[in-house]
This record gives sequence, C-alpha cells and structure tokens, in this order.
Amino acid sequence: MVRTGHVLQHVCKFSGPAARVLRELLKGASTADLERLLQVRFGTEQQTASYQAKLRACRREPSESLQTLYQEMSHLLQLAYPDEGERFISRLGVDTFITALNDRELEYEVLKLAYRQTDRRTDDKR
Repeated sequence: MVRTGHVLQHVCKFSGPAARVLRELLKGASTADLERLLQVRFGTEQQTASYQAKLRACRREPSESLQTLYQEMSHLLQLAYPDEGERFISRLGVDTFITALNDRELEYEVLKLAYRQTDRRTDDKR
C-alpha cells in the first residue's frame, strides 16, 4: 500500500521530468516502485556503460584547454565508475587523460610526470 505522505515528500524534492514521473506513478504505485523507476530513469545504474564508452572515446579538441579536458574527464570518470575507490579512479584517470590528449609529445611528457609522482609516493611509503 502506498504511504501517500511519504510519496508526496518525494514529489516535493523533485522538479521537471522527475516530478512528472512521480506524479504519474502516484496512482497505485508503491514507494519501492517509485524508487526503482527513478533509479532506472535518472540513476547511473543503467548508464555506466554509456559513460564508460564516452570516456574511452573522449579526445581533446584542437582549441580545448587542458583544464577543460581534465574537468570533463573527471566528471565522466565519476559517472562511469560510481562505486570505485579513489585509487582506481586516479589510475584510470591518468591513462584515459593521456590517451585523450591526442598529442604524442604531450602524452610522453605527462607519462613521465605521472611516473615520477608515483615513484615519489612509493619512496615516501618506505
């Protein structure tokens, strides 16, 4: 049975398409049904593969700044791997960023820098 007060709290928290979905489902849906539908429609559960593909395909445009590329890729990494830890995200982030640079010389310089930083962290732990 739907707890109308609880469902109305959900409706009040959302606007736009999410609120429209909730209003339509108020007619006989349980709270669990609402949560499941919202997760499928707006959550990352069904979208991670899409974000992972976008991340793999991401390449720096000729006039794009490194900062803009970094910000875009950081955002995609969080969406593509929402359940992964910081260490995994960092390692994958370096690899995908280097690939996305689309400039062999710059890729080489960034790789050297990344490995130097990794070596320093390893030395600090000893």
